[in-house]
Amino acid sequence: MAAVDRECTQDNETTRSTVRSQFRIKLQSYDPSQGFKDYADKVRRAERDLTRYGVIMSDSEKRQEFYQWFNPNADE
Repeated sequence: MAAVDRECTQDNETTRSTVRSQFRIKLQSYDPSQGFKDYADKVRRAERDLTRYGVIMSDSEKRQEFYQWFNPNADE
């Protein structure tokens, strides 16, 4: 199991691409029935993963991703 964990957390382009994709998925995951606080917590955890795996994104890039992927009218 430790070998799998090491492989999954390697500092490589595949890992960084996966973490970026997960960040976008979290930005798209807003559900009005769960509230904005839960959504913000999910996005914050995804943001921490970006840093943890060495993905460099400026605040303006994150803001642009948010405006592109956030849908406040989800499930309406």
